[in-house]
Amino acid sequence: MHRLVVAQGAHVTQGVAAVTVDSYSVVDQDGNDASALVTGTPTWFADPGLAAGATAHVGGTGVVVLNPFYQLAYIGAGTVMPPQAPNLALALTQAGPDYVTYGQIVDYVVTLSNSGNAVATNVAVHAAFGGGADVAAATWQCIAGSTAANCTIAGGGPITDHVTIPPGVSMTWLIHVPVAASTPAGTLEFDFGADGLDPLQDSAIIVLFRDGFD
Repeated sequence: MHRLVVAQGAHVTQGVAAVTVDSYSVVDQDGNDASALVTGTPTWFADPGLAAGATAHVGGTGVVVLNPFYQLAYIGAGTVMPPQAPNLALALTQAGPDYVTYGQIVDYVVTLSNSGNAVATNVAVHAAFGGGADVAAATWQCIAGSTAANCTIAGGGPITDHVTIPPGVSMTWLIHVPVAASTPAGTLEFDFGADGLDPLQDSAIIVLFRDGFD
């Protein structure tokens, strides 16, 4: 005679032996409820060496049958998921024009997204404006993209911040950089970086007048 501890909704992570389940049931060999005939709460586990995408058959421990003549077995399965990790990408979704003029305000839009399966925490970000930029007059806003995300909402001058981005969330900066009214610099320079990612860079030529300038 058997008692089966059956896992429903097993969550298996590659490289991690411990498994969580959405729920479990205890049944006899005929599928009838047998929860009153056991005691204890199961702890689930699987082979941590399985590759992501494989089917893992989970085992368990912690449940004791009240009648020692009955045998106990744990059954359940789940797809092995990749290890929990963020996956960040940085994009300049709106760059400056090729040519700018003195006193013009140039708008940049930068997006930092997390397509991974874990929260990215304490990610350092920075933005710098050079060349002919009026750095002191630059302003910016950050749209967090989620109530669980965190960034400094707004500020002026260069950006120096540490942000938190949950999985599946994109964070966006709207950045407004004036070209200095009087500058010997020939270009307006823009640089935005985040931990572990290649920085974004953009430049525009400063001109007094250009045919078709807009």
